[in-house]
Amino acid sequence: MTAISWNDTANSSHGTFYSGSVQVFADNFVAKNISFMNVAPIPKPGDVGAQAVAIRISGDQAAFLGCGFFGAQDTLHDDRGRHYFKDCYIQGSIDFSFGNGRSLYEVTRLISDMQISFPVIA
Repeated sequence: MTAISWNDTANSSHGTFYSGSVQVFADNFVAKNISFMNVAPIPKPGDVGAQAVAIRISGDQAAFLGCGFFGAQDTLHDDRGRHYFKDCYIQGSIDFSFGNGRSLYEVTRLISDMQISFPVIA
């Protein structure tokens, strides 16, 4: 599987919205069998500015088929628009799926890698 990775955080990129390894603003974007990764270190509880987005989706009607999303805090920024995720894998630690998007997740796994309880979706 092809992987795209980067390691920005909110501190190193002028905010969470700009820390994404990939940012999609186009409508009708489709990705198939690709992993999107932000490999910044996993933050400790209480760390400030450690949000590290793997992908930010701001266009409408994006589709992700068989894709993986890997990061720590704020992995998947479902910013706005309508999106479809099928057979995907989303892994993070804190609030790892967030935003104002209206998305459908079908046969998609959300996996927390934290050993203590934190919100998964914000």
